[in-house]
Amino acid sequence: MLRWHERESAALLDKLKLLIAFTIVLVLTTFWALLAQACDEQELDATQGVTGIGLNLHYLKGYLTHTGSILASPLSWSQNSWLTFAGLVIVTTALASEEDDIQRWIQRNRTRTTDRISRTVKPLGDKTVMLGSIAGLYAYAKLFNDDHAKATSLIALESTAITALFTETIKHLTHKHRPGPTHIDDASWDGPSFKKENLSFPSGHAAHSFAIATVVASQYRDRGFVPPLAYTAATLCALSRLNDNKHWISDVVIGAALGHFTAKAVFELHAKETTNLNITPFFEDGMGLMLSFRF
Repeated sequence: MLRWHERESAALLDKLKLLIAFTIVLVLTTFWALLAQACDEQELDATQGVTGIGLNLHYLKGYLTHTGSILASPLSWSQNSWLTFAGLVIVTTALASEEDDIQRWIQRNRTRTTDRISRTVKPLGDKTVMLGSIAGLYAYAKLFNDDHAKATSLIALESTAITALFTETIKHLTHKHRPGPTHIDDASWDGPSFKKENLSFPSGHAAHSFAIATVVASQYRDRGFVPPLAYTAATLCALSRLNDNKHWISDVVIGAALGHFTAKAVFELHAKETTNLNITPFFEDGMGLMLSFRF
């Protein structure tokens, strides 16, 4: 009887630790969203989001030019950017050194509730679901002439595409084994190849969900509840990959960071390219042009 109570107490303590860990992650994610929102408002005069983007040749060329700009961006990083990068490397390295123990702990504390939550949020990082959602938002924007929603859908599409390019390239350069039943104690790496297996690093679901969350949070930052909600949903999607035993924790952390910073860079590039001079036609009491200048 005493041993039974000890096992029950230990199981309860593990569940409590898991709940605390999830809470900490959500709190930090919310803080990250609010901090990013505050920093963006200082860096760019785009508190209402980016508008004036169309599905045209200039937009399509941006896929190439923006990818090049992102790859070259470390050459012009500020001190804060390098400190952020260094912090990410240190945290990821520390987690990677213990990720087999972390994965076993997560699987020991996996429950029906965590599985249900995982099934609910996992589609948020699925490429098919995301592309369908982006297409739906673009269709809505065209139907109701919503320029803000149209820009959101196009920035989201570009961010997802560039994030996918980076993610798949890294996956095929590393070929890290997934933590399934045969590799729960061995996060091994096979190195570069064209094989379509052992593509654990980084997590595509984490990268894609954070890319979309970053665009939505940036475009609708003037609505205070949107950034925390977007980043919380992305965090839950990323954590579902740990619960489902599909990724190691370092896969998820790097995937989330890759999606976030790629989308943030794409958003800022579009914001800087958007002209301050807006020319809008109007047809009330005749026809004319309305010019507005933001300074």
